[in-house]
Amino acid sequence: MKIYSLVLSLFLILGFSLDVYALSRGEFITHTLDRLDHQGIENIGRGIYQIGLFPNIEREQFIEKTIDKIEFELAIGMGYLYGYTNYEIDFPVDGYTGRSKLEFPFGNWLTGGSILAGYYPLYLNFQGWTNISKKTVGDMKDKDWLDSYLFSSTESDADAQMVILDANLLYNFWQGDNPWGDFSKIFQKGKVGFLIGYKYENFKYDITGVRDLLTGESSYLGQKVLDYEVKYHIPYLGLRWYYFTDVIDKDIQFLETWGVNVQVCGAPYVKVEDRDDHILRNKVMQGKAKGYGLLIGLNTFLTTKNNWIWGLGLDYTGIWTDGKQNQYWYGNDPAGAGDETGSSIEDINLQIESSQCLFWCSLQYTF
Repeated sequence: MKIYSLVLSLFLILGFSLDVYALSRGEFITHTLDRLDHQGIENIGRGIYQIGLFPNIEREQFIEKTIDKIEFELAIGMGYLYGYTNYEIDFPVDGYTGRSKLEFPFGNWLTGGSILAGYYPLYLNFQGWTNISKKTVGDMKDKDWLDSYLFSSTESDADAQMVILDANLLYNFWQGDNPWGDFSKIFQKGKVGFLIGYKYENFKYDITGVRDLLTGESSYLGQKVLDYEVKYHIPYLGLRWYYFTDVIDKDIQFLETWGVNVQVCGAPYVKVEDRDDHILRNKVMQGKAKGYGLLIGLNTFLTTKNNWIWGLGLDYTGIWTDGKQNQYWYGNDPAGAGDETGSSIEDINLQIESSQCLFWCSLQYTF
């Protein structure tokens, strides 16, 4: 009986989470607890009390202290990603220092969604984004130097495929009503939480055409000249501050509260992997780097009286890493003096950096 009661209790809680897409809280109770006869409820309750999980708690109290406390949110959103990801290498060339820098642009509309589930003060959140449009607003830029002398500068068209995934765990360690004291006479509530999470980003680029900015000439128009892919692994931790207050304008009947969220996180151990296929030169360059990052989020929201939430925000991600790159020629390089097929160069100094600004809006429902 003890095992049966425990299993049934877990089933009720898990069932609510899994069926929340289709059932409201009231419907869930109607389809589960309210269908049990009085004796059945008494037997379940007696078994729960016997194993000591919820002593001295009646059915209504049990619901209030479990199901009523579970929070579940679904959201869909649209955003615009602005910024860049780049890599830079330096290497010795006949007594000089050679340096190359390739910058790959963002400038794409994204769509995404998120799921949040939790029981105060602990919440688990999943979020994902992918791009709607492949064409980037900016151009891919490729520059080469010998010491300080710029001898090559080109631009190319870029199409991108983007995937951004984020999972985090939030623990609210402080909550207070009217945190500003007598400064404002309306009701307010503030929360501060510790955040730990992991963010994964994958950006793939198809680069076509070459426009030489030094000579003004163009070549390979409409032809793919380069493939590039970079993957960012970003574990992070930080703080989140949450504040909201009542909407006191009596003319706006459907709104209940408005508020702001501020999130600041550090990423002390970022890992990056990239792969650059210079198709015109039959050469593949692969790099690995480690470094750090900074994540900042700011958004404002409006909550309606029927559990809908409208959000508007800005998320910034900055990444700075250092590592090594290896190069391998899978065919003859037309720019070389001889046949480089099968040759390679290892341990080239590498820097990979990224600056990302995501402007977004969302529509969220709280169950």
